[in-house]
Amino acid sequence: KAGNNDNDDGDNGSKAGERAERLLRRMQNLYKDGNVDVKPDTITYNSVLDAWVSTKKFEGSVYTSPKDEEDRRYAIQSAERILREMEDVYEKEGKAGGVIPDVISYNILMDAFGKSEEDGSAERAEEILRSMEEKYASGHYDHLRPSNISFNICINAYAKSGESGAASRAESLIKRMIELTDRAKENNEDSSSVQPCTISFTSVIDAISKSGESGAAVRAESLLHDMQVSNHARPNTVTFNTVINALSQSGEKGAAERAEAILRQMEEMRQSGDMYVAPDT
Repeated sequence: KAGNNDNDDGDNGSKAGERAERLLRRMQNLYKDGNVDVKPDTITYNSVLDAWVSTKKFEGSVYTSPKDEEDRRYAIQSAERILREMEDVYEKEGKAGGVIPDVISYNILMDAFGKSEEDGSAERAEEILRSMEEKYASGHYDHLRPSNISFNICINAYAKSGESGAASRAESLIKRMIELTDRAKENNEDSSSVQPCTISFTSVIDAISKSGESGAAVRAESLLHDMQVSNHARPNTVTFNTVINALSQSGEKGAAERAEAILRQMEEMRQSGDMYVAPDT
């Protein structure tokens, strides 16, 4: 994997990304000159995408100066450009061309936006997700069905953003996942790839907990209840702790008692043999 080192950050973004893209161009030139063994494919392009946005310093919490923000934007713009190039090749050559923008390609870019934590980055990640859904529905990109990882990236981006309305957007995404899962089951199709998992629900609860909105604790409790009565996913210690945190921050009357009741429930589940739930410090 190219990059993943603090020293890989250059003046205009990731040196790893620049080196990876130079290798891509070299492969393209060699292929044009007749060397069919080095034709770039989906893995090649995805590696370049990953190199542009996967340095350790890409986390938004690390970037503090205007120069850092400029580098981050350059890296994301470069990754977007590479993805557009993949789409152009696919439109011209189809699957036979060997360059097929897949779920991993789009997930890499969505994850970059989510980790950047800039204003509007979560919305941009969701725009990419919607684009995936539209392309998949068109039939021309029948390999581009968004996975639960795709949705989780967007949900987590909203949870980290702290922006107004982020919790509601995260909730709408998990409702969309449940809708797609139920529809797939009705059509006797595989639903496992898009079914919300424990991480999905916990991330939404986290977004609700951080929202500071009126009624946030009730919404968090409601989502926990939905997990427990459905067969979509099972709550774990982190899930319960996140709901307890929502209650502790709510200031609502009776919140402490409700939090204590959840703690007792965790203890009972642990005693009954549930290894996924254990009260901690």
